[in-house]
Amino acid sequence: MYSDCEDVYDHWFEMMFRIESVGSNDPDDPGGWTQYGITERTLRDWLDISPGEPTPEISYQSAKHLYKANVWDKLLSLRLHPLAHWFTADAVVNHGYRKAIELLQGGHSSLIADGDWGPNSRRAHASYDTQALIFLFCQRYRENRVKFYFDIIDERPKSRKFIEGWMNRLFKVVEGAWQAGLINPPMAVLEHHTSEPANG
Repeated sequence: MYSDCEDVYDHWFEMMFRIESVGSNDPDDPGGWTQYGITERTLRDWLDISPGEPTPEISYQSAKHLYKANVWDKLLSLRLHPLAHWFTADAVVNHGYRKAIELLQGGHSSLIADGDWGPNSRRAHASYDTQALIFLFCQRYRENRVKFYFDIIDERPKSRKFIEGWMNRLFKVVEGAWQAGLINPPMAVLEHHTSEPANG
């Protein structure tokens, strides 16, 4: 089963809209000004806007179309489990494509998280074919992403102000997958906390 269903994408985008809302422009966020979570640089690239031309404001429907074409559909070639596709699409928005693939690989104990989705990654992912293994992937993925958020804070202490929002994001991503019928996890996976991962 792969994530090429329109109804799955509709659920994902509604979740994304709840996370990102319409716009943001925090001076401490390296991404700068965003619309629906899309940075100005990314939006100009997706719309192929020439230098010197103004960046347009986009509508809800435009954002939905752009995300499907440039995030959701781009991942279809990886042939991911629907839950992994759901998580990875959000990570592409939040961290960029390569880091999103590294986080995806990090959910599999046998893989090196190098950002290149090759034959070894495909085989390892295809072997996660039971609910128990998918649940294990979900746990590992969440732990790795929390660790990455604190790595960002170590490198850029000003970003600590965003940690509650980042943890809320992870909670909403897992909750959204549950609501979309992609997973039926124990409450441990839906646990909502902001604790820093232990060292070692």
